[in-house]
Amino acid sequence: MCLHGRLDGTFTSLTPRYSFAPASDGDFIDDDIDNLRLQLDEVEQVAHSRVAIRLSSCCVQELRQAAKYGLHLVAKNSDLIQNTQAEVDRLTSALHDATVALQDAMATAVEKDAVIHRLQSTKRDMLDIIQQMKCAAANDASVRKALASKNATLHSRLAAAMAKVEMYHEAFQERLADEDRLRNTIEELTLELQTQGDHVEAKSNLMHSMMVKCNRLERELEALVGRDSTSLPQNNAGVENKDDYATPMLSTEDRTALASFDRLENFFKLTALGIILDHGAHDKLLQGSSRHTIQAWFREAMANDVPYHQWHRWLTIRIAAYVCVNRCTKTGRG
Repeated sequence: MCLHGRLDGTFTSLTPRYSFAPASDGDFIDDDIDNLRLQLDEVEQVAHSRVAIRLSSCCVQELRQAAKYGLHLVAKNSDLIQNTQAEVDRLTSALHDATVALQDAMATAVEKDAVIHRLQSTKRDMLDIIQQMKCAAANDASVRKALASKNATLHSRLAAAMAKVEMYHEAFQERLADEDRLRNTIEELTLELQTQGDHVEAKSNLMHSMMVKCNRLERELEALVGRDSTSLPQNNAGVENKDDYATPMLSTEDRTALASFDRLENFFKLTALGIILDHGAHDKLLQGSSRHTIQAWFREAMANDVPYHQWHRWLTIRIAAYVCVNRCTKTGRG
């Protein structure tokens, strides 16, 4: 049998008598012990054999030391295996604890992710709300600015309107003062007309009687003229004397009639003036060429033989129609 020394101080046989199959982890220690025992038996057999006689006692001691060392290694391997099993159990327990801790950590991480997601969603919502508030603030600022501008415009318009109202109020006060003054004037003229009415009526009656007398005298004169034209020539001198006597009388009556005619025209004009003031048409009928209109109305009234006591009604109708036509003409031009 040939022996070969290992690096760790053990020996192995190069010509083994027994063949060993690979042992499992559970049978590893027993197989090593059996192999060592077989090797020890072989060593003892060699020691007792003739070949062992040739070996020195030193080799035998080395073999025994190697065997002891092998047994020591086997015992150490057994302790290591037992320690390894305990370590495996400990590591398994630690692994289980770590797995549980990992699961807890994963659950905590999931919860944290959910919380983070909620916080992010809340943050987005808050940012949206802040953006909406900024937009609303900007809109409010623009609306406030527009309202301020509109308010300033309205204030300026109100100031202008108040100025116009004040101006119209002053004009209204002036108009009231003018109306009061004109009303007083009308009352004074009315009193004057009433005072002169009786005189005018008496004078008009006198003028009427004089005109009747004039007409009668004219007829008599015409009769006398016709009679004289057919009479004898010797009577011409007497007729001429009568004509000379009648001519001054007719001239005096004519002057009286003309004076009465002037009084009637003045009465007509005063009546027209009162009606014009009542209708507020003094600015249309008392200026410029409108005065000739009153004279034309007087001539028309005399031509139509309108009685003097109907002049007021006749003038009222004419003046109202004149004012209405003038107002419609201005409206059509506007």
